[in-house]
Amino acid sequence: MPSLMAWADMAILAGGSTCWEACFMGLPMLNVVQAENQRGIVSGLAEEGAGVNLGEGRFINATIIAEQIAALLKDIDRRALLSASAQTLVDGNGTARLVACMQAGKLKLRPVTIADADLLLLWANDPETRSASFSSGVIDAAEHRIWLFRRLADASNRLFIAEDEDGMPVGHIRFELRESCASVSINVAPQARGRRLASLLIAAGTSAILRKDHPTRFEACIKCSNERSLRAFLVAGYRLAGSVKISGEKALRLILENNP
Repeated sequence: MPSLMAWADMAILAGGSTCWEACFMGLPMLNVVQAENQRGIVSGLAEEGAGVNLGEGRFINATIIAEQIAALLKDIDRRALLSASAQTLVDGNGTARLVACMQAGKLKLRPVTIADADLLLLWANDPETRSASFSSGVIDAAEHRIWLFRRLADASNRLFIAEDEDGMPVGHIRFELRESCASVSINVAPQARGRRLASLLIAAGTSAILRKDHPTRFEACIKCSNERSLRAFLVAGYRLAGSVKISGEKALRLILENNP
């Protein structure tokens, strides 16, 4: 089925579970209600802009279907919008996202203090961390201590150290609040990499900020080459929202919207 969906320009589908596969593949679709339990799926897809609701099968005929197919085939912009909306709805990370939510409690967050300066500097100057940064030079210890002191004194900043179940520090997450937006940056400790903690760290930190500060949007910018960080943010529920330029380099922009 995936190869067939990849080949097709569009599809006519009943409102069953195949619709979710089509969403993941970004396949524009016309949907038909063939059973009572399909009404919600078909109407929901239409409301999300991920499908075209043709109504109940018993009330439509070949002429109606042909007209809708012809209209959609002629409208490349509409097909592109249907495809993008569908892939936003189903991105294939649902299972990993559920696991991340269930395991987020395994990490304990505590506020950063100036006593953490040396630890944070050690993590920050790790070669892999530097290569993922938009400023890749080695950080001077004195400058780092001044930077941390200023961040801790700034009421718009929230800095946390994450500790695992054994009380070992495994990462750092920082939020900078500006009006209703919270900018996010993370760093997993070198010795804790490979344990799939990044998405847990993002989820735990995001939840902590939501409980206290209630921003309407979270935003993170990462290098296009940083595939692990991209995956971690997507699993934590963030979505791609275009790109921006940082220090002359293209960066991916990810957002998570808080709609009460």
